[in-house]
Amino acid sequence: MAERILHISADYPDCLDTAKPLVVKSLLELTQGEFDHRVISINRQTPAAPKFFRESLLSGLRPRARCEFEDCDDVTAVRYFAPAKGLFHKRMLLGLADQIVTRLKGEPIPSLVLGHKLSVEGFIAERVAEQIGAPFGVAIQGNTDTRILAARPDLASDLGRLFRQAAVVMPFAPWALGHFERRFGGRAGPTYTLPCPTQLDEPLVPKIGRGGRFVTAFHLRNHRLKNLSGMVRAMRVLHEQGREFTLDIIGGGEARERADCGATIGATAGIEMLGHVPPPQLPAIFNAATGLVLPSRRESFGLVFIEALFAGLPVIYPQGAAIDGYFDNAPFAIAVDAQDPANIAAAMTILSDKEAEIKTDLRDWQSSEDAQRFTRKAIGAQFTRAIQHGLAR
Repeated sequence: MAERILHISADYPDCLDTAKPLVVKSLLELTQGEFDHRVISINRQTPAAPKFFRESLLSGLRPRARCEFEDCDDVTAVRYFAPAKGLFHKRMLLGLADQIVTRLKGEPIPSLVLGHKLSVEGFIAERVAEQIGAPFGVAIQGNTDTRILAARPDLASDLGRLFRQAAVVMPFAPWALGHFERRFGGRAGPTYTLPCPTQLDEPLVPKIGRGGRFVTAFHLRNHRLKNLSGMVRAMRVLHEQGREFTLDIIGGGEARERADCGATIGATAGIEMLGHVPPPQLPAIFNAATGLVLPSRRESFGLVFIEALFAGLPVIYPQGAAIDGYFDNAPFAIAVDAQDPANIAAAMTILSDKEAEIKTDLRDWQSSEDAQRFTRKAIGAQFTRAIQHGLAR
């Protein structure tokens, strides 16, 4: 019988929120034949502030997490009520963990508990694992985990303990692992870098066209996080230099979000919002462009970068985030200072002026062993190895 793995995730689609990312769900699907996966999908809801603080005062500022469970098709969803801004962060998560243990009574005991973000689900995984007598592991999602580490120095010792004592640690990208290693030192246990699986495994041969045709892709509600203003300023720098580059923005959004993006773009020439593009059509659009520009202010991984590379499109990504550490010195993946429009513009100029040379290097990479580690088969195998080592400990 397959070993049961209990997953605690805030990023797994459930009946309370069907629009969550598909990364964790995809990882489980890739290893479904190897393990018996059990998922608890957590959903934080902010309670009404007056009622919450009144209850907190009555409890001597030791509030308990209030939870509501609902069984969906393949997952148990739980709504837990916790204040915004990380107030009582650890206490609420530990209270949720205790109620999860109660909920699991009568079920087969998991052999491993995985929390899919160290600074959030990691607290729950450790507590549940301790109470059921199993090891626990954690993923590191650089955006959330580094932000919480910076915002809550009072939790640093707890986060360091989770990082060091987890049976296995799975960072999405090398830069995120490096951030925790610099803060807490190296681990004695196993660590597996785990890229996010995409739907595009078969590469498209890069197409050399006229330079200066750039694309970016994000949901318009995230335009501040994705740094649209930085891309617009970079386009202005290029136009001042006499470079007539174009930038197509791929991504849907509500009317207000489109208006906000339009206001950011203003009268800047060469920028067009294409709206939502169905995923099957993206590879062809990427393949015809010069480069993908996405200097996000924060990014844990960024599936779109790998999708672009497999579609034959060089990428510009934020230094110290996203895919940083996977493509050191690769000419087809350029890291930029997201706060420096001139640096973004310079990277766009390189991709345009050296398009033929850079896309030839990208074509060679697409058939390399290094590229294979971003395929679904390889990621599934890596996830399997990580779980097996977690079980062994």
